[in-house]
Amino acid sequence: MHVLRVNAEIAIVVFCVLWASTSARAEDVAAQIKEANRRFAAAFEKGDAERIADFYVEEGKLLPPNSEVVSGRKEIRAFWSKAMESGVKAVTLKSTEVEARGDTAIEMGNFALFGKDAKEIDNGKYLVVWKCDQGTWRLYRDCWNSSKPLGKSGGGA
Repeated sequence: MHVLRVNAEIAIVVFCVLWASTSARAEDVAAQIKEANRRFAAAFEKGDAERIADFYVEEGKLLPPNSEVVSGRKEIRAFWSKAMESGVKAVTLKSTEVEARGDTAIEMGNFALFGKDAKEIDNGKYLVVWKCDQGTWRLYRDCWNSSKPLGKSGGGA
């Protein structure tokens, strides 16, 4: 009986240690993604589509609203460049949820797009799948849609 009790206590300790390290890791991943979002927004404000494309894995995909899937860094760069040329000057990204599993993380959040004179063009929500690529969290799949009524948004990008 004593052996069973000791084994149960060891199992509880191991579980608590694993749970604590998983929670700490999830918080660390969420912080890294929040920082990546901040750098993404800064690159956007500078009009740097090249830098923005580097936030994606090579085989990354965008799933923009009212558009076909955009695949690979070259097409992603062209997409964001075109969005900037169309008048989108800045973006804010606010993560509301991050769940990490191994080298993959899923993020949900809210965005806002701004044009000339910081006028809001659109706002909505997004869902992103991140992959840890050589120690750096990069966008793998990027999907968003407007929260504005149909016909009222700037098209999402």
